Order: sequence, then C-alpha cells, then structure tokens
Amino acid sequence: MSSQGFAAGSMATSAAGAYMSYRANREAAARAEAIGKYNAAVARRDADIARGASEFEQKRAVKSGKRAMGTMRARAGASGAVMDIGAPIRAEAELANELNIEQLLIAYEGASASMRLESEAKVALMGGKLQAQQYRAAATASAIKGGASLLQGFSNYQRDFG
Repeated sequence: MSSQGFAAGSMATSAAGAYMSYRANREAAARAEAIGKYNAAVARRDADIARGASEFEQKRAVKSGKRAMGTMRARAGASGAVMDIGAPIRAEAELANELNIEQLLIAYEGASASMRLESEAKVALMGGKLQAQQYRAAATASAIKGGASLLQGFSNYQRDFG
C-alpha cells in the first residue's frame, strides 16, 4: 500500500471510529433516559400501592376499633356498670384515644412511604436525564474529535502529498 493510501485509510478509519463512538453514545443516552423513566414509573406505581395499602389499613383499624369499643361497652353493660360516669367512661376515652393514635400512625407511615417512593421516582428520572446528558456530551466530543481528526488528516495529506 502506498503512503497516500495509508494516509487516506488512516483518516477514514479515524473518522469511522469517531462516528461509531458518536452513535453509540447517542444510543446510550436514549437508553439511559428510557431506564430513568421506567424506574420513575415503577417508583410512582409503588407509591400508589403504598397509599392504597395505607388507606386499607386505616379502614381496617377503624373497623377493629369499633369492634373493640363495642366489646368494651357490652362487657361494661353486662357487669352492670354505668357508662356515663367514672371508670367506664375513662376507659372508653382511653381506648378511643389509642385507636385514634393507631389510625394517625398508619396514615403517617403510609404518607411517609408514599413520599419516599415519590422522591425515588424523581431521583430516577433526574438520574436518567443526567446520565443521558453525559452520554450526549460524550457523543458531541466524539463528533468534534472525528472532525478534528479529519482536518488534521487532510492537513497532513496536503502537506505530505499536496
């Protein structure tokens, strides 16, 4: 192979490598963004599930509380205690307070889990966008490198064979 052919082949190979790197980085950017969107969707779905589970647990706690209150009233009534005064009314108030606290804790835990998952969704989305941005920057760098390589190759070719 002549030195002119070698120089032209070297230029073409360098340009082809830069183009392949450019395309690979652009494709990786698209994949990174898609993965970020997918992970965000999964986290949002999990947040919806956590909200639904919390609502279910709150309803279950209300029903359980009503049963406990009814049982307490029935036992007090069977014993002949008057529910309007003294210890029975204090016991009923304490039970109502405990049931209310349980419902609030269930709501808090559900809201906390849901917010954590919503935050994970935002982080996944932003992470995908950031990674895609990095790949796009690498693609741009590859394109610039390829162009610079071609210009350098043409310059050397002109100098050596021109």
